[in-house]
Amino acid sequence: MTQTFDYNKKQAKAAVHALYDHHRSRETGDLLADEEPPLYVQIVTKEMSVPKRQSAGGKKIKAKHSLYPSDTNICVFVKSDAEDIQKELVNGGFKNIEVIDKSTLEGSYSTFEARRRLANAHDCFFVDDRIVSFMPKLLGKPFLEKVNKTPMPVNVAAKAKINQMNTALRVQAYRPKGGVSNLLRVGHLGLSENEMLENLDAIIKEYLRVSNIKSDAIQELSLKLAKSPALPFYNSLP
Repeated sequence: MTQTFDYNKKQAKAAVHALYDHHRSRETGDLLADEEPPLYVQIVTKEMSVPKRQSAGGKKIKAKHSLYPSDTNICVFVKSDAEDIQKELVNGGFKNIEVIDKSTLEGSYSTFEARRRLANAHDCFFVDDRIVSFMPKLLGKPFLEKVNKTPMPVNVAAKAKINQMNTALRVQAYRPKGGVSNLLRVGHLGLSENEMLENLDAIIKEYLRVSNIKSDAIQELSLKLAKSPALPFYNSLP
């Protein structure tokens, strides 16, 4: 059953607008600034959050719009036919994409250093849903524990690979660490402010769905960029 959760939408809208303005002001004086950086929601709860069932890849939280900008550097691990799949995805509009098959992972990325370089070379990772169970062994625990680096399963064997990938770009893994604070990606500043607010609403609902947390156990919600102060838009008395 879906939980309902009321928060001040006007305050959330004001926080989103302030962060967009903050980024625009910094971007003007910084030629190296990320044009479409990610925006996050920080969820602080009154009790520790534990998923209903533990899984290696975490629980899926789906947004309404893509969590990543169009120029995101993507890597996809597949069972086989990496070259053909990469060609199809590039033709479908995914320009910054690398597809690596299972045998290449086993051979070329068997060392810790090679895996570390691979993790740092891409913004997000996806994995052929037929080989998900091999990922802990092929990538190693340090790789899988990196924020936003856990490969999300995708059905690359389907004819509609492009649709599958576009859907996957709206999904992130929720893996509670045992504390009372969770940071989830809401989107990127290439989205309109209204699209960001739609994502925020969807992600809060999804968070309540996949965690054991009740809506009245949420202590505080705030929004932030990677290099900005956190702007609270909801607070509940202890």
